[in-house]
Amino acid sequence: LARSLFYITESLRLSKRMQDNIASFGERFSARIVAANLNRLGVNAKPYDSYDIGFVTDDNFTEAEILPETYLNLRKGFIFHDHIPVVTGFIAKNLSGNLTTLGRGGSDYSASILGAALDAVEIQIWTDVTGVKTADPRIVPEARTIEMMSFSEASELAYFGAKVLHPKTILPAVAKNIPVRVLNTYEPENPGTLIVREWKNITPGKVRAISCKKNIKTISMTSSRMLNAFGFLERLFSVFARNNVVVDVISTSEVSVSATVERNTDTDILRFELEKYADVTVEDEKAIICVIGDGLKSRSTEVASGIFHCLAESGIYRVEMISQGASEINITFVVDLKVADNIVKKLHEQFFGDVSTLKMEECACH
Repeated sequence: LARSLFYITESLRLSKRMQDNIASFGERFSARIVAANLNRLGVNAKPYDSYDIGFVTDDNFTEAEILPETYLNLRKGFIFHDHIPVVTGFIAKNLSGNLTTLGRGGSDYSASILGAALDAVEIQIWTDVTGVKTADPRIVPEARTIEMMSFSEASELAYFGAKVLHPKTILPAVAKNIPVRVLNTYEPENPGTLIVREWKNITPGKVRAISCKKNIKTISMTSSRMLNAFGFLERLFSVFARNNVVVDVISTSEVSVSATVERNTDTDILRFELEKYADVTVEDEKAIICVIGDGLKSRSTEVASGIFHCLAESGIYRVEMISQGASEINITFVVDLKVADNIVKKLHEQFFGDVSTLKMEECACH
């Protein structure tokens, strides 16, 4: 059995390794095509594969993480004087020299790493939307571009569903305090969104955006043994850790804990292990709604009142796993997936609509 498991594990590793090899060709071709076209236009350019200039990762194929020595490698080896470098994103190599990829959003992440390593004045992310919006424009077509926002706001938006930025993208920029600008490739004249550590004109407690992370699952764990028991939560969450499961939102009471996980999580394995400690209920087809704004905690009662009054007036009475306080800048709750889009629309109208904005800014945001 042990030998069989070994071969199965090696086959899976080989499969992911092959996936990374195949996936790498898109970036490698693109860098060469872009550099060739720049040269055709009279701009002296040269393509680089990121691993040739210092990008190095761990062995987690398809979701590799950059190793710290990457920054030192880039500072030592990436020197150019007479040409424009066109560098591949998304790909790298591990210490054994095998090709790896950084997962979804890896190209933007690569740009941020490169910018931080070289102490750039500004990191620019060119995409297909005009900056970061107050809500997903596919749900709320009238969503507005946010001209300026903080690193913390952008991180929360990215983590809770905003597709324009990957959560990892701004981490290197945060470490070096380098502004990040999100721009639209199809509207280069538009200034987009500037993301900075802080700025003077912010209004504490004002709602800045509404995000939605869809198709998540909730796991509820209930046990009377939890009451006044030391280490019980540790035992529960050690199950998540052993199975490499990331938890987004947690809500607790005296005898129960609820958590959200990604839709592709194997909850059968989790349930089997968790039922050693508690009664377990798993529900899918859920969505996380996140209302975001710097300093929201300072006005949390007014903003929460506005949120749930809006939901009640819209006939939406079932809300699960309300979370506020762990973060200074968001109020988060879980709802059924089928009503998520409607809730985002209603909340956007409440906080950003022409008429309701003035009302909410007076009673809930200032």
